[in-house]
Amino acid sequence: MAKRKSQFIELDGPVFDPEVQKLIVGALNEGIEDLAQEGEGILVGFIHQSGFVKTGAFASSVDSEMRNRNAAEPGYAKLGVTDAWPNPNRPTREWLVTGRRGGVKLRKGNGVFAKTATRLKDFSAETFEGHLTEALN
Repeated sequence: MAKRKSQFIELDGPVFDPEVQKLIVGALNEGIEDLAQEGEGILVGFIHQSGFVKTGAFASSVDSEMRNRNAAEPGYAKLGVTDAWPNPNRPTREWLVTGRRGGVKLRKGNGVFAKTATRLKDFSAETFEGHLTEALN
């Protein structure tokens, strides 16, 4: 059987310029950082609704951290709770998420991380659009 002839495609334009790519990655990183800060507020709101606010230390320990931020590729943000509740040896996440095994509810959970992620998806498109248009204009 004869080999099929392959086509060579050359792409060129301002989007492939390294300086423009740095602008795009920078805008994406700013958008990720803004979403993480918005996520902090949403997560604190869900924690307050869940009733985990006896002293306020738990809600005030919500923090976001930007990771792997460089000019070559977009980074990511880590959003979480650093305080342990109800005592230091218990994992915090266990109390905040829902859990079922075999249809039986294991613990009282409110799914705050999943709810926060769902709410952030609503903000993501307009946040990135705003940062990208600002960077490219």
